[in-house]
Amino acid sequence: MATFAVPEARYGVHYVQFAPAAGVDPVNFQFTVEPSLKVQPTSAQPGTVLIVNGTGFPSNDSGTLLLAGDATGTRVNTNEAGSFETRFTVPTAPPGEYKLFVDIPMVYAKSGIATIQILPAVKPAPSQETPSTPSSETKTSSEAGYTLVPVEDRHPPREPMPIAPMG
Repeated sequence: MATFAVPEARYGVHYVQFAPAAGVDPVNFQFTVEPSLKVQPTSAQPGTVLIVNGTGFPSNDSGTLLLAGDATGTRVNTNEAGSFETRFTVPTAPPGEYKLFVDIPMVYAKSGIATIQILPAVKPAPSQETPSTPSSETKTSSEAGYTLVPVEDRHPPREPMPIAPMG
C-alpha cells in the first residue's frame, strides 16, 4: 500500500497519476482539497491576538473572517497556493465556544471552520483609593484592587489554597 501526502494546494479537484512499469497503463486518482483553518491559541481572553492560518482556499482570492457569523473586519487574501496567515484580536464577548470561519464567495458561505474558546476577562476592580507607589509588601487581591474570577477546573488542587478575606 502506498501513501501520498497532499502538498499545500489550492481549493478544488486535483489528480495524481501512478505510472507503473513499462507496458502497464497508468492509474489516475482524484482528490479534492477543501478549506481548512488553524488558530493559535485556541482559547484566549478578549484583547488577545490570535494567529489564523488558512489552507486549501481558492488561489489569489480574498474574503472576510467571521466569528459566530458576524464580520470581524479582518480581510484575508490568499496566495497562489490558496493559503493565508492573518492576525485577529479576540473581541469582548461572553465566555464560551465560538466558530471562526472565512467567507469567500467562490467556495461557500462557511469555509474552513475552526473553533475558539473565549475565556472570561479578568478586570481590575474599581478602586476609590488613589494609586500609591508599589511596595515590596505582598497584598491580597482586594488590597491590590483586583477581583479574582474563578475558572472552572475539573482537577482539584493538591493542597488547599489560602484565600484572603474580601472587604
